[in-house]
Amino acid sequence: MFAHAATREEVRDAVERGAMLAVRDAGPVKGRHPQVARIVENQGNLWIATRAASDVVRWIANGEEIWEGASLNLGALPADASYVRAEISNADGSVVYTQAFALSRKAE
Repeated sequence: MFAHAATREEVRDAVERGAMLAVRDAGPVKGRHPQVARIVENQGNLWIATRAASDVVRWIANGEEIWEGASLNLGALPADASYVRAEISNADGSVVYTQAFALSRKAE
């Protein structure tokens, strides 16, 4: 979670900014789940940087996996997609889940 402090207000702010993560720490040694360094939107792409090159990023829209890789071209999303989120996994089965990012479409 990217809250600045462990207070109700800071957690709410993190949720509103889309900076909330959930973790399933499934490995035999705890604390070795994927570590998200940053999430960036730039020129129509979402990009997730993790601390391990072996982490796998899967992108989900409308409940379906639509892409695998650290970077997602938002223009390639299904036309009816209302959100996109990511699941970042590692070899021991641990997963970090991002908060969903709401999508707004430009009028054509």
